[in-house]
Amino acid sequence: MRPNSVVSKCISVLRDICEQSGILHGESRQLELLFNSALDQYTPAHFIVEEFVSEPLYKLIATKGLWLMDLRIVWTADAIWEHYKDVLGKNPSVYINGWKWGHNTNFRGFREYDCGIGALMSMHKEGKAIDFDIAGVPAEDVRKEILDNEGAEWAQFISRMENDTSWVHIDCAETVMDGIQLFGSGS
Repeated sequence: MRPNSVVSKCISVLRDICEQSGILHGESRQLELLFNSALDQYTPAHFIVEEFVSEPLYKLIATKGLWLMDLRIVWTADAIWEHYKDVLGKNPSVYINGWKWGHNTNFRGFREYDCGIGALMSMHKEGKAIDFDIAGVPAEDVRKEILDNEGAEWAQFISRMENDTSWVHIDCAETVMDGIQLFGSGS
């Protein structure tokens, strides 16, 4: 299933129903989460499970690791890949966890609660965040592209981004504010 296919259409229909029913933005996001949770058939088109979980966790639960991730962030990873394919005119190299290929990136998707990396209440620990790089594209340029396309379908679930890092952090945290919130140093 591709990001801009059945899942996207269903989410669009759900959003229309919410808007017609007068359900607030935050409430519609909660409904989208519930809807996405029911879509456990979604399989990432451009990523494998190992890119969303750490090596030790993968050794414990293998392919079930995707169940720990909020499907909105998994869908968004695929959507970013598709968007950058259009931007770059070729298949982009988008890196989340790279431990499977010998890279020192092990906790850029889901993080166990006892993981000593990141904030105590990190969205990574709820499966609602990823850190990633796109080969040949500076992180600041990716953040700008996301902010410039905030209303686009491919960026619809991004609620927050970390600022001033050499990588891109996005998450789909529930917030009371509209738009993508920047956090971290310089925000």
